Amino acid sequence: MKKLIFVLILLFSIDIIHRLLLLLPFTWFKSEVKDTVVEPVVIVEKKQISGFKSEVKDTVVETVVQVEKRQTGVLFERKVNGILGWNEYGNKDYHAMYEGEIVNGQPNGQGKWTLPNGNKYEGEWKDGKYDGQGTKNWSNGDKYEGEWKDGKKHGQGILNWSDGNKYGGEWKSGIKYGQGTYTWSDGTKYEGEWKDGKQNGQGTYSFSNGMKYIGKFRNAKYNGQGILTLPDGRKVIGEFREDKPWKVSLFDKKGNIKMKWVNGKKQ
Repeated sequence: MKKLIFVLILLFSIDIIHRLLLLLPFTWFKSEVKDTVVEPVVIVEKKQISGFKSEVKDTVVETVVQVEKRQTGVLFERKVNGILGWNEYGNKDYHAMYEGEIVNGQPNGQGKWTLPNGNKYEGEWKDGKYDGQGTKNWSNGDKYEGEWKDGKKHGQGILNWSDGNKYGGEWKSGIKYGQGTYTWSDGTKYEGEWKDGKQNGQGTYSFSNGMKYIGKFRNAKYNGQGILTLPDGRKVIGEFREDKPWKVSLFDKKGNIKMKWVNGKKQ
């Protein structure tokens, strides 16, 4: 009888202790992974129903839910066995360090990347590369703000150089491509089309001394029909080739023809 009472008291005590423990917050362990966001990904699978003799196969739809774990933590970009990649271990004094969202062991989502020399990037990532909106600062003072794709400037963005020059406009795979404006520190400005990092297509060149060219460009030179307005108001109108007059006329401020070039030769 005494043994039975002892066993009952022991079981009752264990139950009380268990209930109290459930009320306590679990703060005994600290993980390197700070936050976890669960994002469900719905996949629809179609399976054929067997046992029906019909030319049209019947299907049923089964929904399978996969869960992607998006973690927040720290990674280091360094070489292991000669291969550059992302690793959990490293030294911020020697290796590039990433702080932010991580999926499958790579930066994915929002994050910050810093180099020991002072270079840094903060913004969106995809599969370990800059991808989306982000800002990169170089230790020499250069700064880019805008869109990225596969680790390169791509889309709309503004690049400010430390020497005062600036480009704002479209980019493609890291180079100026499309519509954009380049401004030099002395006030000279080009507005127009770009291709392969150079002025190509229709554009306007405005110089700090008041001279202006409006017309066609090829490989950063006047090529095609254009109007060159000189600082004193005179105008050169016609076709240019490789920055030189080809078939043009020089007009004074009153609109009178003062000189001509034919096939590149002054008449």
